[in-house]
Amino acid sequence: MPSIPENMPTIGTLFYNAGYKTIHFGKTHDSGSLKGFEVEPVKELPVDGKKAWPVNYDTKQDRYTTKKTVDFLNNYQKDKPYFAVAELNNPHNICGWVGENKGYHENTPISGELPPLPGNFDDKDFKKRCLPVKYICCTHRRLAQTEGWDENNFRHYLAA
Repeated sequence: MPSIPENMPTIGTLFYNAGYKTIHFGKTHDSGSLKGFEVEPVKELPVDGKKAWPVNYDTKQDRYTTKKTVDFLNNYQKDKPYFAVAELNNPHNICGWVGENKGYHENTPISGELPPLPGNFDDKDFKKRCLPVKYICCTHRRLAQTEGWDENNFRHYLAA
């Protein structure tokens, strides 16, 4: 991804130059867009995972980002206006969940009821679907990993 030209103002530089405290928490896939922000380093906090829904670094980083953002909001001295950004990784965890449960598999039991499938889940009229839906099979390997899933697998996916 190309970087933002050095002479192009960003939202961070605009607010900073207007006298705001500009602070950014979370992921930093920025290509130069975070100019003008004080960037807090990304760290992790522990998260208890369940066997049915494993936890990876995305959730651990999001837990840290959320805590740091809330701490800032609760403790900022408000001597000048602020512009704070909290940038979370999720919902990417679901991608890892799909990969860990690719193909035919038995679901890990969960407590509670599974959500119902959407009304269009079994829609066979492919010709009526919009082009992005028709060609989604070619856009991401995660869709291919659901090959062999039954309705119960998809309900577990929705629960996750």
